[in-house]
Amino acid sequence: MGEDYGKNSGVKAGINRPGLVVISATASSIPKEERLNIPDKKSMIYLNDYILTHFSTVKETLEHKDIFINYKPCFIMLADKERLAVIEIGFDKEISIRESENGVLYHTNHYVDENMIKFNKKEVKSSTTRYERIGKLLTHRDNPLTMTDFIAFSQNREDGVDNGIWRTGSEPEKTHTSATWIVEIPKEGSPRLFIKIANIGEREKFYSFVLDDKFWAKAIKDNPLQEDDDQ
Repeated sequence: MGEDYGKNSGVKAGINRPGLVVISATASSIPKEERLNIPDKKSMIYLNDYILTHFSTVKETLEHKDIFINYKPCFIMLADKERLAVIEIGFDKEISIRESENGVLYHTNHYVDENMIKFNKKEVKSSTTRYERIGKLLTHRDNPLTMTDFIAFSQNREDGVDNGIWRTGSEPEKTHTSATWIVEIPKEGSPRLFIKIANIGEREKFYSFVLDDKFWAKAIKDNPLQEDDDQ
């Protein structure tokens, strides 16, 4: 997850061989000390890891709502070639689930479901600004969205260094976007994965993969990231 309670933060974004995608986002509208105040931390699972190793589709994952109900406050986004879902996890076992089979779903770092907005304990200007921006980019389109479109959206800086989708931060302590992770899942054929890594003080790196049988046949240790110099 983006932040966690142990030494290992777990998976933040991933896709498994059947083509199920999971991405998590921090509930920044809740003070950190509150959202990480978990009474029985040792019994907690790494949620993204669990989903990727136990389920093959969004539908199958959502049939096991208990894994969300018993988790800490955060946001989970799921996708496969048939369905999208966004899960908002609050306190006291409260969750909301939005699904779509033919449309767009998006999220940033604050609660937007009318039954969950009570968990927004503080104002998060950056999150609300980015939410409005990505909403406009996704919905004001006449043509089907492409991988190229999403890469461009991820780099959008129209709202400034602190509130743009791609953030560089006006001060050292401000949030800095360090990575982009985009998956394209066609109805037929293999998914495509695009990654950008932008660690502070380092040259930006770009990677692209076709997640076909050849890719999955190799163990991670035998399939190191190969930098894509064409980006």
